[in-house]
Amino acid sequence: MPPQTAASPRAEAPAASPPSAVPGASVDLAYVCRGVVDVLEGIDTQSRVSNLRKDLCNALKETFDLDVVPAQVSLKTFVKVDGEWPAEADAEGATTRATVIGNSIATEFEGAGAEGRVHLLVEVSDEEEVVVEEEKKPAAKKPTTKAEEYQRDVESDMARFNKGCVKRVATRTRKASTDDDDVIDAHVPFSEMTEFQYKCIYKGVTINDKHVNETTPLPKDIMDGIRDDYARYIITRGAPWEQNEAQRRAYIASGLDRCIFAVNTAFPVKEEMKLLAEYPIDCDGLRAGGNANWVVKRGDRMLIVIEAKQGDLRKGRYQLLAMMEALRICNK
Repeated sequence: MPPQTAASPRAEAPAASPPSAVPGASVDLAYVCRGVVDVLEGIDTQSRVSNLRKDLCNALKETFDLDVVPAQVSLKTFVKVDGEWPAEADAEGATTRATVIGNSIATEFEGAGAEGRVHLLVEVSDEEEVVVEEEKKPAAKKPTTKAEEYQRDVESDMARFNKGCVKRVATRTRKASTDDDDVIDAHVPFSEMTEFQYKCIYKGVTINDKHVNETTPLPKDIMDGIRDDYARYIITRGAPWEQNEAQRRAYIASGLDRCIFAVNTAFPVKEEMKLLAEYPIDCDGLRAGGNANWVVKRGDRMLIVIEAKQGDLRKGRYQLLAMMEALRICNK
């Protein structure tokens, strides 16, 4: 199994999870805009960074009397030095990086909360300059940053997905149809996904048939161990695909455990891969949810493991494909 990770972070001594990573927790984020330091209070650590733009628009109105829209607000995250966020006095010359607006608050601003520290640099495009530029070049589009393009991409994917998460209802005068008047919004379980909903969710998605996964061969001792487990399992329990659900789960776990152990051993990083069974896929902002039979998780990123039902991937394929698209959006 190839490692699903970015470059290994700097080695640090193991530490307990910060309060900001606890589900349901909130944190105060200090931001700098036009040389002024202000604070966004009580931000939910599990919400996405993209949600900050609306809060910042309200804050900028109170602080600077600026009437701005989220598209005018660009974000940069300060870079921590020796594990500490920059002090307010050092904010002017501090190093920044592009903010990953698809991250959760807990991930993007890990360890935030200490007083006197700044976390976010906020820049606002001048509305008058934008108007003048549009008058000069009426046919040209306003230049967008990579962060803005990324945000639009995420929002577009979420809107398309949620449009498919509707229930068709019948009226007294006609049968259930696909008209907009005959739909209701709902939080749909993946287990109830229909072919119609699946087609809506994937409408406009380009499928790359030429994609090739790059793999890293497992060490010989790990491969030998997997083969030994397989032979031992077949001898003692019989063919797993002919057994009940519990037997199949035991067989799948025995193979995946060794693969994940091999990846964690060969590529040691702070956040190790974990194999999780019946893991809930319930992403913030998506109108569908449910449990995946197996998920390989590292930090906030997840990889779904396809478990065939009695050797037939076509059974429940709409539910599975909807879950995979939800997971792809969550991983952005």
